[in-house]
Parts: sequence; structure tokens; C-alpha cells
Amino acid sequence: MDAHSRQRATPRAGKVWQALTDPAHIREWAPFEADGSLATVGATVNLTWVGTGRPEVTTTVTRANAPEVLEYGDIRWELEAFGSGTRLTL
Repeated sequence: MDAHSRQRATPRAGKVWQALTDPAHIREWAPFEADGSLATVGATVNLTWVGTGRPEVTTTVTRANAPEVLEYGDIRWELEAFGSGTRLTL
């Protein structure tokens, strides 16, 4: 991908990154809520399945290369420019 294509997709990737890491945005699409941000390596966050009311999993962010890769627990998200949007791979 050339630099021009990457620059055009960066704002969208930033929005997707926010949806993956910001607790206020996570609850809009995920089946769990987070009690903290997932944007910082080393952050420990409790994930609670919606409707249960208690933490189900405590996880630590092991990789947070905004806006390209996010890893915590056994989950890895990869974001890449794709046309006029962002491809998100779990």
C-alpha cells in the first residue's frame, strides 16, 4: 500500500481503534463491557459479559500499536487500510 492510501485511511482506523479500546465505545458493539481503556500496554482491565453484573475475565493488554494491532488475553485485533475504510481482523 502506498503512503497516500495509508494517509487517507488513518482517520477511519482511528475511529475503529477507539471502538476497540475505549470503554464507552466497546459497550456499543461487544458482548462485554470493560472497566478501563484497552489502549495501553500493561493495562489490567476487567471484562464483564453484558447482563451478568460481575467481572468475568481480568485481562492485561500485551500489545497496543495504535491503530494497527491490539492484543489482550487470547485476542488479537489487526487493523489495515482497505479501500476507503479499514479491514478489521480478529
